[in-house]
Amino acid sequence: IAAALKLRQLASSGAEALGARRYADAARAVQEFKVINASDRALRIAGDPTKRGYERTRTVLQRAILERYRTAVEEGDLTGLSDLTPLLSMLDLANEGVGLYLRYSQG
Repeated sequence: IAAALKLRQLASSGAEALGARRYADAARAVQEFKVINASDRALRIAGDPTKRGYERTRTVLQRAILERYRTAVEEGDLTGLSDLTPLLSMLDLANEGVGLYLRYSQG
């Protein structure tokens, strides 16, 4: 039951952080949700709304971070790149980020 409650809390806090545009906080919640070794039972107890909320937050966050990273690369915004780069690996976007940067640097 503790794992199910933690999953619910992470899904909720991730969505809340995303809504407030606190992308680093949202990314941490998504990453932690991913790495919790929750049993099938814990996932069932947490419920489909929790899983759907997590998936929606992850998808929207990935899209937002990639868009901001792309803009930072195109504009040569070193501060933006510095802020966004750590989030890429948290969201399984490291390869996409490297690809964007390589295309920019070769262009």
